[in-house]
Amino acid sequence: MLVAVIVVAIGAGIGVGLSTLTADPDVTVTVPSSQPPPPPPGRLAAPAEEPAGQTGSSEELEEWPADERGYTVILSSSDDEQVAQAEGQRAAERGIDEVGVLSGREHAGLDPNLFIVFADRYDSSRDAREDADDYASQGYGDAYPRLIEPPR
Repeated sequence: MLVAVIVVAIGAGIGVGLSTLTADPDVTVTVPSSQPPPPPPGRLAAPAEEPAGQTGSSEELEEWPADERGYTVILSSSDDEQVAQAEGQRAAERGIDEVGVLSGREHAGLDPNLFIVFADRYDSSRDAREDADDYASQGYGDAYPRLIEPPR
């Protein structure tokens, strides 16, 4: 019995050694993932394409008046307007009220390269903070209040 175990162990060692010696070191095998990598926190990745024949519902997204100063809740942002619009649609479909997308270049103090998905308008940061905390249960754990100002 002991001899059989030793023979099997030696055979396994020889097999591993031969496969290592005969492997081509210049060949890299990659297995494609069925899921895209997650976006960094607070940033959005491009939405997955819908299967043929399916269309998503279209909620009317809010617009932030260009001359209005007030607080809002930032749900997410993207450097791609279509991605931000799609995320705004998803937020509205999840039941978040008064969702919209605004361009950072149209408001003072915001990154001009971003499109920002926002929810509602508030008179105070405290009111916005309360709702931001509520949005975490709807998939927006990084939501935060932000003052939006007209362009200068």
